[in-house]
Amino acid sequence: MNFKNYMRTVRIIEISIYVMVFLLLFFWLIPYLEISVFANFILSMLGMIGAFALTYTPKSKLIWKNIMHRSNVFYNTLETSTIEGIREFYIRTLRFSPNAMVRGHNLFMAYAMHEYVSDEPFEYMQDMELSEKAYDDFFYYRAIQIREIMMYRLIQNGQIEEGLELALRQLDYIERMVDDEQIPEDLMESILNLSSLYRHLIRFINAPNVRTAFAIKVPENATNFDRVRTYYTIARIFVENDMNKEAKIAIEKTKDIKGDYRLLEGLREYSKIL
Repeated sequence: MNFKNYMRTVRIIEISIYVMVFLLLFFWLIPYLEISVFANFILSMLGMIGAFALTYTPKSKLIWKNIMHRSNVFYNTLETSTIEGIREFYIRTLRFSPNAMVRGHNLFMAYAMHEYVSDEPFEYMQDMELSEKAYDDFFYYRAIQIREIMMYRLIQNGQIEEGLELALRQLDYIERMVDDEQIPEDLMESILNLSSLYRHLIRFINAPNVRTAFAIKVPENATNFDRVRTYYTIARIFVENDMNKEAKIAIEKTKDIKGDYRLLEGLREYSKIL
């Protein structure tokens, strides 16, 4: 079942629960109070609203769990049908976000899902840029994630210098947060690994060759998504520097990965023309 059908099923079940609560109250429980039909109707409506309030949090957790499961499946299968419709779901929720924090979460999730499925510019890119810059003076892991997506996107589009500038900003941000002791202990190891990754990436962009390229290590437990994104980035930088022979080395490392993720398709196209 794709995500659109999953959400359709959730809505049908949700509406069915509300209707059942209303009918139960209107025709069975409240009539025992011997009140007017209008008062019965109002109390039944209030009961239905109460059912909505009680089911909202469990429903949200259920949807979030399903989205995380689908994302994890996508990271390894690279089949975009697994996450089809999630981006649209989060874009729709933007208008109903009750506060800035929820809106920020919905905006980020829409941006992340957009990165997975589309080559087109993100329609809320200006909002994402403002969000990224708003956290420049204190640690916020999501700011790192936003900046990372932006950086890879720039490189994927051939804007290597702009990508380098963002990588330098990212490294500076991480080092400042470490120096200021703002990194939570449970995130320290992953943040330090990111710092190492950005150092190698910056070195590779400034001096593109096989040695600097493959100093960018892909962990053994990395998902296929991480592998494809890393090797696409390396191949793109080589191509932009007219180093097609070296780009083929990076492309070769993804030959056994299957799926229809846009970057994997891009590597396949590179392998045909280089």
